[in-house]
Amino acid sequence: MTRPGRPREFDEAEVLDAALRLFWERGYERTGIADVVAATGVLRGSLYAAFGDKRGLFLAALGRYRRHWLESLAGLAGERVLPGLRAMLLDLAGASAAGGGRGCLVGNTIGEAFLGEAEVRVAVQATLDEVAAALAAVLGRGQETGEVSRAQPAAAQAWLVLAVLEGMLLLGRAGRPGADLAAMVDAALAGLRAPGA
Repeated sequence: MTRPGRPREFDEAEVLDAALRLFWERGYERTGIADVVAATGVLRGSLYAAFGDKRGLFLAALGRYRRHWLESLAGLAGERVLPGLRAMLLDLAGASAAGGGRGCLVGNTIGEAFLGEAEVRVAVQATLDEVAAALAAVLGRGQETGEVSRAQPAAAQAWLVLAVLEGMLLLGRAGRPGADLAAMVDAALAGLRAPGA
């Protein structure tokens, strides 16, 4: 029998997934440790022992979110770049809409006063930098194959795609129909297509 106060064993990935969902749906400020305890069944003391505090838990959840993004981009390695990006962007829009228009965890965090904390601001910027670098690698491959225009550097194109993604998810959160979001994606990607591709 487990004694009171003894750290409880739990699956860290499951706890982070639950915390990620809570922070994503409710935001950092409106999500308390009590909410995470209720969602996971893991005792507060065990959460603090594993993650330090609510900020530590949030940063760990943000890291998990970043890995999901990077895995999605890595999955485009064997595909044509623009159709693969389109499918990924529309999938993210659909997932956000299915979650009640929850937008993007990074974008939502930028909109919260919580971003005033330096550690979170650095983590959010690092997430954006990593995703933009991964996007630039994908678009650079498209430039090499002649699918993507070379009119702008791949890094600049990557930030454009990221801006479209964040804007699309924000507009989806505001209730824009899926057809409008798809049209936005298509307009952005059309501007990246190499002439004749």
